[in-house]
Amino acid sequence: MTFQFEHAEFADLLTGLRANRFDAVMSGIHDTPGRRRGPGDDGTRVGPGVDFVRYLTAGTSTLVRTGGGRLVAGLSDLCGRKVAVQADTTVEAAARQQARACKESGAGELKVDPNDSHKGVLDALESGRADAALMDYPSAAHSAREAQGDAQGDGNFEVVGPQTDRKPYGIAFSKDADKLREAVAAALKSVFGSGDYAKILKKWHISKGALRLSGQ
Repeated sequence: MTFQFEHAEFADLLTGLRANRFDAVMSGIHDTPGRRRGPGDDGTRVGPGVDFVRYLTAGTSTLVRTGGGRLVAGLSDLCGRKVAVQADTTVEAAARQQARACKESGAGELKVDPNDSHKGVLDALESGRADAALMDYPSAAHSAREAQGDAQGDGNFEVVGPQTDRKPYGIAFSKDADKLREAVAAALKSVFGSGDYAKILKKWHISKGALRLSGQ
């Protein structure tokens, strides 16, 4: 089996899968009951559900400019601040949930700044347009490492606080793609069993997200 890879905006992945533009989609997509049933995670109907093959577990992490951890150490510290997120993700949903909690507690308005891409989120944080960014743990860890040693210094980021709301990542397939889904699951099982899975996670510094079994 060979694969042809095509880049797309995150918001277009599941809709593209449902429209048969893609045979499978993979981009840090959380496997949630809503996505399996068909309604979006906010309860709105967005089309038929999808199936998943799981390969990693990741929660939401908070990324700040270096030194900003003195002010922002966790979700509750985001009240009264502006937070950049990638649009149409479970992270945006989590940010809006925290915004409601901030409002109910009277701790100050949390302004959510949705962006079309991961780069847009980092640009918002680096420019100071946002005080912090929320993103999945692998993206936050990688962004912080990539920023280390920035010659200008102002572009450095750091991850603060613990991961929250950890969920499994999955490769998504349409409901009628059983053969393809089973083939990919079998291939992943082989990667798990060979020890290559652990090596890959260690290489990218995301061993904390390891699954014991690939699952579906």
